[in-house]
Amino acid sequence: LDEYGKVISTCVTLSSKNMDRAAKEDKALKESLAASGANSWANRNSGKMYTVLGFLQNLRQIHTKTGKDMAFAKLQDYDGEIDLTFFSKTWESLSSKLQSGNVYAFKGRVDGTREQPSFIVDSLEDVASLKTKSISEIHIELEKNITSPELEFSKIREILFAQTGSCSVYFHLDTVQGSYIVQANPQLTVSSSDETIKVLKEMNIIKDVWTA
Repeated sequence: LDEYGKVISTCVTLSSKNMDRAAKEDKALKESLAASGANSWANRNSGKMYTVLGFLQNLRQIHTKTGKDMAFAKLQDYDGEIDLTFFSKTWESLSSKLQSGNVYAFKGRVDGTREQPSFIVDSLEDVASLKTKSISEIHIELEKNITSPELEFSKIREILFAQTGSCSVYFHLDTVQGSYIVQANPQLTVSSSDETIKVLKEMNIIKDVWTA
């Protein structure tokens, strides 16, 4: 996958490393929609769109009870594997284009409602044409115990305000009242460069940083 290093660092928004986190967010979203009375169609088609890339493995087609074909596969990336699901409509358009052992990029959603999270493939992406602009968000997960919040947040502000870019910023907070995702001022947009991510990750108050 080294040949695709630049594409992975700038365009891929989901990997096997953060699959569990994305599944947790998807499950919470679906539970919230169900509680609010959303219909099953809206619930099933909810969730954030992600881009994944890796080696396609163990591709297998099955014939469903409804008489249609669908498929399952594994996508191998640097950190592990992602389970892929191709529902009938998607599989019909992609079956002739895919072969185990090749590198592919897919766009789709995470299904976190099952015991084993799965990536529901929506489309096949052209790896050569993927651009940096596919990354539109920077997510910052804060540590639970912050001893000097004013000082630490001041440092974060200095770093973010010094950046120029097109990515919105989101903070993830874990409190005794629950977990929250808070978007920073929409006018604050930053770069998704490796240097920006590295500087943020080195801060004591920050537990993790990722792009989406």
